[in-house]
Amino acid sequence: MTSLRIFKEQLRSIKRWLAIALLLFIAGAVMGATMNVFQDYGQSQTAGIKELAEQINAQEHARFILFVFIFLNNAIKSVIVMFTGLLFGIIPTIFLFINGLVMGYIFGMAADQGADVGRLFLRGILPHGIIELPVMIVSGAIGLNLGALMWKRMWNWRGINRSDKKKSVRAYLRDLVPVAWILVALLLIAAVIESTITFWLLER
Repeated sequence: MTSLRIFKEQLRSIKRWLAIALLLFIAGAVMGATMNVFQDYGQSQTAGIKELAEQINAQEHARFILFVFIFLNNAIKSVIVMFTGLLFGIIPTIFLFINGLVMGYIFGMAADQGADVGRLFLRGILPHGIIELPVMIVSGAIGLNLGALMWKRMWNWRGINRSDKKKSVRAYLRDLVPVAWILVALLLIAAVIESTITFWLLER
């Protein structure tokens, strides 16, 4: 079976988890934009991002360094989120909510300062986000699905031999490898766009 076919089948099998992953992200975004209780966390995250951006801009070949950082950061996180679903889906849940929280805080802060939020989204998020955000949702949904699988095996399959459980989980994880490669390839494209087109648009 080709990697693309495995990828399509995986998407079909996690439709419910895709919806849940999207809801977690949206919930985080709404809370980040509207609830002051998350303000300190949002400030610390955006301050860290700003400091990192300044350090990268000070380097020679800053644009290439930015591309490498964006790609590795997103690719590593996405793969980790997928496979740490083995820990009963806890890490994917936190990942989706926190990413939504930070994005919501950034847009909420921009709106409070009178910035054109629509323009910010179109120039600063949409060009690369049209790829990056769906990849994040898919990797989170796969992690949630894997977490649900682990819960099911814990509670409903007590009568099954332990080695059979391991084989079943191992087979599922093996199918995730080509899926992970496709997601990483998409993130490579997103990183190219973010470090070139998005960067150029934000400078205008």
